[in-house]
Amino acid sequence: MLDELQRALLQPLAILSARIRKEPLLTQAAGGNTSIKSDGVLWVKASGKWLARAEDEQIFVPVDLAGVRRRIAAARWIRSSLKPSRRRACKDCVLRLRRRCMR
Repeated sequence: MLDELQRALLQPLAILSARIRKEPLLTQAAGGNTSIKSDGVLWVKASGKWLARAEDEQIFVPVDLAGVRRRIAAARWIRSSLKPSRRRACKDCVLRLRRRCMR
């Protein structure tokens, strides 16, 4: 259950998310992802949830940014022990996660 501060943070994102989904040229299928960062938490649209339902139900889940950053650092160590063909795929994935978390 969300507290009032979380609801106040997520309500504008929910409204925007639903509006984005209603524009067919901006989305496909479930509508993609929207997120917001606040106080070390990344609130991201949950997998399997529809942007169009953002105003009707809680579709956002909290992700601890410090925990994600620790996992990224650990992934660097794991990646270094992979074969070159696997290393590139892992590096691309880590870089995408890192860019998203550092914003």
